[in-house]
Amino acid sequence: MTHTKKPAVIVALFALLFASCDWDSAGSGNYKWVNYDLRGTWERDVPGFWPEGQTVTTQKGKLLLSADTIIITGPVEHLQGFTRTVALEAYTEDGGLYIKDKGVWQSPIPYTRWHSAGYPWDEMLTLGSGATAETLKLIGD
Repeated sequence: MTHTKKPAVIVALFALLFASCDWDSAGSGNYKWVNYDLRGTWERDVPGFWPEGQTVTTQKGKLLLSADTIIITGPVEHLQGFTRTVALEAYTEDGGLYIKDKGVWQSPIPYTRWHSAGYPWDEMLTLGSGATAETLKLIGD
């Protein structure tokens, strides 16, 4: 009789373990990332007034993009109003940079990644398009 109870206990424990796993977040494929080519520290090519809109001082705004976060420091025209110096959730998709700020996914910011002319060329990132576009340069991984 003891031989028949052991497999039943093992099966019951395995079923309990299987049922307690969070299968929605494990390997579901729904997790989104920042494009690998965008990861690193990006700096604006021109300084801007900081704090935004004030003439206290000027500095070059920066973005630090990792696999799933963004940290914004200083003036970045296309990211005005976003929380600064705190890691915010982020991902890229179809040419848009998505950022979660204050618990809400904000409208995507269109971006284009490109190389400067000449040699050696620089890695460049343009936020927005047309006359309002803003360019940043990769300054570190």
